[in-house]
Amino acid sequence: MSESETRTTALVILGGVALGALTGALVGLLYAPASGRTTRSEIEDASEKLRIRTEAALGDLRKSVEDLVDSTKKYMDDTRARVEASIEAGKQAAAETKEQLGAVVEKQTGQPL
Repeated sequence: MSESETRTTALVILGGVALGALTGALVGLLYAPASGRTTRSEIEDASEKLRIRTEAALGDLRKSVEDLVDSTKKYMDDTRARVEASIEAGKQAAAETKEQLGAVVEKQTGQPL
């Protein structure tokens, strides 16, 4: 290799290193983290958005729970009313059966039940 070729090769290598360093510096500037003030502002904005979404989700959840409680209360009230009506019907049926049985016993024995 001649001295001229060696010098050319060295210049190409140095030029490549310089170009790589320049490219690296530019990419570093483009992808460098933001300043503390900007980062804090972005965190505040993200936190506010999260708070708003959380409040909306909690509102939806609260509404769903209230609806569930209301429908459960209505179901329980309806069930209680049906059970009370069934108990009353059972009492009336028992009283009628007792009367009928008493009439049969009195007719057979001559004595009231």
